[in-house]
Amino acid sequence: MAPGGSTFTGVVGMQGRASPPHASWVTPLVFTVHEPGQAAALATFAVTTTNDGRFIVTGVPTGTFDLKLKGLHTLRNLLQDVAIGMARQRLTLERCSRVMHNDNTVNALDLSVYSGAAGTSAGQPGFDGRADFNNDGSVNASDLSLLTANFGRSGDISDGGAAAPAWAELGASVAASATGLAAGTVSLSLLPASNSLVVGQMLTLTLQVQAGAQPLDSIEVHINLPPGLAVVTPDGAPSEIIESSYAGLLEAVNVVNNAAGTIDYAAVAPGDAVSGTFTLATIRLKAGRPLADATFALPSNRDE
Repeated sequence: MAPGGSTFTGVVGMQGRASPPHASWVTPLVFTVHEPGQAAALATFAVTTTNDGRFIVTGVPTGTFDLKLKGLHTLRNLLQDVAIGMARQRLTLERCSRVMHNDNTVNALDLSVYSGAAGTSAGQPGFDGRADFNNDGSVNASDLSLLTANFGRSGDISDGGAAAPAWAELGASVAASATGLAAGTVSLSLLPASNSLVVGQMLTLTLQVQAGAQPLDSIEVHINLPPGLAVVTPDGAPSEIIESSYAGLLEAVNVVNNAAGTIDYAAVAPGDAVSGTFTLATIRLKAGRPLADATFALPSNRDE
């Protein structure tokens, strides 16, 4: 690594923002320089974009490095093996941002933040800038749309590409939180707990939430189906979604992949948190081949 002295010019893309130049594009970012393939940063710079998404960093080391960029509402972006030359060299880095809670993964925690601030604007009680994903001063349906469009994604995003949802890493989770309250115990059940069926027969299961008195503002569920079972519509045709069953929650993610045998579902309380015992969703299954003793897997969440 040669002594620092380069000037680096970056240009970022922002989802859901008004066309630049616009005040919503002014946002703080953290720019880091890394040895290729290394997580530890050699140099860290706090920068703020202009109203057209540009920023300038001075004193950047010269050499070949990985460059990372992260904001409060973005997944961390990664540009690998960038050659930075001598002093005052100017480069342009175009990055595409992804909205999120500030942990580099978009999951039920982000839905929880949105739920607590939904319907508020800057200066009003309950407003939380973390939920203002498009930086327009209000938390509304536009922010939820950005959140759900990126749900399940994780950083680092390499070369501007969209990081695919990492459902297998997220596992099964239920996030329960409310302002000023500690998270309590919330459980999920598939009912009936056991049953039998023959090839071609349909089975209806309900996904039940038992929250007791614990306020619940977001839920994230991932289910692995046994081979030979497929999610279907009431008339038995293959389905790409399950049926939401609880009016107190707003569906954020509902994706069925019958080929992979997975169900991914998330919902948020758009106003007051919910509690008690209720049916979250209805799942209709059809056996396409003989089954042994099949088990539905709700794998534990590694991040909890």
